[in-house]
Amino acid sequence: MKLTLFGDREKAGVVIAALLLLFIGTPGEVWAAEKGEWQKVPLLSGEGGSGREAGGEGCQWPQALAVGEADANLMFYGTNTGGLYRSVNGGQSWELSMKGFYARGCNAFAIDPCNDRQILAIGSSDKEKSYQGIYRSWDRGKSWELVLILPGFVSGANKECLVYDISSFQENAGRCLKAYYSTPAAADTLPKEGRGLYRTLDGGKTWKLVNSGVQGAKLMIHPEKGDLYAAKADGLYVSRDMGESFFPLYQGLLNGCDISFVSGKIYLCREKELLEGEIEEEGKWTPLPEQDFLKEGHTKQIAVSPLNPRKLLLHVEGDENKYRDDIYYSHDGGKSFQKAVYDSSKDFFPYFNPRDKMFAWSNTVEDRVWSFGGDFIISSHDGGKNWRWDSAGVCGVLVGGKLRFNMENPRLMFLGFQDYNGALTTDGGKTWRYIDMSGKGYSGHVYGGYAASQKVFWGCLADSWYEPRHITISFDGGKSFQDTGKVISERISNPDVSSYQSVNDKNVFFAGDYRSGDGGKSWEKMKGCLQVYSHNPKGSHELYGCEEGAGYVVVSYDEGKSWSRVNKSEIPIYDKGYLNEIQPDVENGLLYVAADRKKLYTVELSTGEVHDLTGTLPRDQMGSVYVNGIAVDAEKGRIYVAGYDVAVNRSITILCSDDGGKSWKDASSHGDIASGDEVISPMCLSIQPESGELWCATSCYGILKLTS
Repeated sequence: MKLTLFGDREKAGVVIAALLLLFIGTPGEVWAAEKGEWQKVPLLSGEGGSGREAGGEGCQWPQALAVGEADANLMFYGTNTGGLYRSVNGGQSWELSMKGFYARGCNAFAIDPCNDRQILAIGSSDKEKSYQGIYRSWDRGKSWELVLILPGFVSGANKECLVYDISSFQENAGRCLKAYYSTPAAADTLPKEGRGLYRTLDGGKTWKLVNSGVQGAKLMIHPEKGDLYAAKADGLYVSRDMGESFFPLYQGLLNGCDISFVSGKIYLCREKELLEGEIEEEGKWTPLPEQDFLKEGHTKQIAVSPLNPRKLLLHVEGDENKYRDDIYYSHDGGKSFQKAVYDSSKDFFPYFNPRDKMFAWSNTVEDRVWSFGGDFIISSHDGGKNWRWDSAGVCGVLVGGKLRFNMENPRLMFLGFQDYNGALTTDGGKTWRYIDMSGKGYSGHVYGGYAASQKVFWGCLADSWYEPRHITISFDGGKSFQDTGKVISERISNPDVSSYQSVNDKNVFFAGDYRSGDGGKSWEKMKGCLQVYSHNPKGSHELYGCEEGAGYVVVSYDEGKSWSRVNKSEIPIYDKGYLNEIQPDVENGLLYVAADRKKLYTVELSTGEVHDLTGTLPRDQMGSVYVNGIAVDAEKGRIYVAGYDVAVNRSITILCSDDGGKSWKDASSHGDIASGDEVISPMCLSIQPESGELWCATSCYGILKLTS
C-alpha cells in the first residue's frame, strides 16, 4: 500500500507517532536499541591471510559438505566437534547454524533437491552423549530438531551416508518423502545395536531400521528409478526395494565410488587402480589407464561432476608418507589425471592435517567445486586444477587456557591454541601473527599464553593433549623459544591454564603453579597457590589465585611470594578439583568464584563469608549447570558467566546478571541483550579494559567479542 504522508490525517498521525518512537522509544525498544553485538574475531594476518575481510581460520576436522540443488547458493559444512555452518551465498561466507543442534559435530547432510526448506543432518561427537542422531530442519537450516537419537556414533565415520530420493517428490506435499541414512560400521568399542540402513517415508520426521547389514556406506540414488546404491568397504551394492535387500554389483575392497547418472557410468576406487562400469551393464568392469602417482600412494575417494561427467576428482594419500594429501583431476573421463595445484597464500595456519576429503560440485556452475584443506574449506573455479582457501566465517580455533590481555597495553595479546601453536596480536585482534612455538612448522599444543611485551611471551607447550606442559618462553618476538624445564601441575586442566603478570612489578610472571621474578629467566614453584587468575584493579593491586587441593581463594600482597586464604569456610571441590576461575568485583567487595566448572560462589572480601549462587543459575536442556568463565564489567555493574560441556552443545552458553547474581539473563545472540554471531561452548571470558568489550574464548568455535 502506498502512503502519502500528509494526504490522510489519520495515517499521517500513525506515521508521525511511529517516527517519534524511533527517537523516543518504548522502554523495551530502548533496551533493544542498546543491544550489544557478538562478533567473530578471525585470525587475519594482515597480509592477505585468510583472504576475505571476514577471515576464517577453520581449525576443526572437516566432516561434511553439501550444495543445494533447488538453490545452489545454499550450502552446509560440518565438522567433528566444532558444529555446523551454513552459507546462503554460494560459499562466499559461512555462519554457524546451531539453534536446536546439540551434537558437537556433524557427519553428513541431505538437502531436499526439490524443496530446500527441508534439510537433514547427522549429529555426531567424539564423546558419547544422547544428542547424536538424525536432525531435521524445515527452515533451510536456521534451526534444527533431533528426530532420531542414535547414541555412540562418533565423528570421523563414513561421509555421504545420507540422501534424499528425488524420485519420491510429491507435488501435493511439495517435497521429497523418501530418504536413507547408513550408520557408521560397528566397532569393537562401540555399541552394535541400532546400526544399519534407516529409511524415512515422510521426509525425515520418522525413521525405521530396514537393513542392519548396510553399515558404513556411501549412498547414491538413481534420480528416476529410485534405485539405491550403497558403496561399502567390501563392494558396491544396489537395492530396488527401498533398501530391504541388496544385490552385489562389485565385490572386493573399495576405497571410494561415484556414479554419474548423466552418463550412466560408475567409477570405483581400489587401493592402486580405478575401475569403470555402466549402470545398464551390471557386473562389467574395465580398468582405467594405470596412473604412475599410485605407485607410492593409494586412492581415497573419487567424485564426478553432475554437470559434465568427463570431469573427475581423485583424492590420493601416500603409502608411507601419510601427510601426502593430493588432489588429482581428469577432464577426459578418467583417461588421464594431473596433479592439482594448491595456493597457500590465503592460509593463516600451515596446511598440515591430511583429512579424508569429499568433493561437493556445484549444481549450476560446471567448474565450481569445494573440498577440505587442512582443517578448513578450499575451493576451485576451474574444475579442480587449482585450489585455495575459501573458508570465510569458519572460525573454530580452540584457545588453550585463559584469555589474558597485557596489563599495560590491552591491544597486545598472545594466545596459545590446542593443535595450532599460537598467535600474537598487537592491534587488539585486527591482525594476528602465527607463532610456531613447537618449532615443528605445524602442530603444537600451547596452553596459558601470555605476552609481557612484543618480544617476551610464553605458554605451556605439550607434545599432545595429555602430555606434560613445559613453560616455554621467547625473548625475541618468537624467533626462538626456550624450554624452561618447568612443567606445570597435572591438576590444572588444559582449558583452565592461566598465565599472568604483576601490575606492580612488570618482571613478575606467572604460569600455572610457577612464578618468575626476573622477567622469565628463572622460574620457581609457588607455595600455597595453584595458579593466579586476577588482581585488584584498585588499591595495592593484590593478586588472587586458588590453593592447590583445597577450595580456598588465596591472596598475595607481595607479588606472589607468599599467599594467604581469603574465605573463612572451604568451598566444596572434588578430590582432584580446584577453583577454576576467580574475578573481583571490588565495587561491591566481592570475589566471584567458579568451582569444578559446575558451581558459582561469591566470597566477601571484608569478612571471607562464602555464598553459593549455583542455585540461581538457569539450567540447560540436560538440567545441568556449568561455570567455566567469569567476567566482571565494573562500568556496567554486570557479571557474566559462561559454561560448556565437552560432549554436548548446551542450550545455555553465556549469562549475565545486573543484580549480583540474584537473577540472570541470556547474554548470547539468542537472548534479549545481544545479537550477532552465535556463541557456542564458551570457556573463558575477559573484559578488554580499554574498549570495555567482553571477549570470549571457546572450545572449537573460535574467539568472539561482545561490542556495545
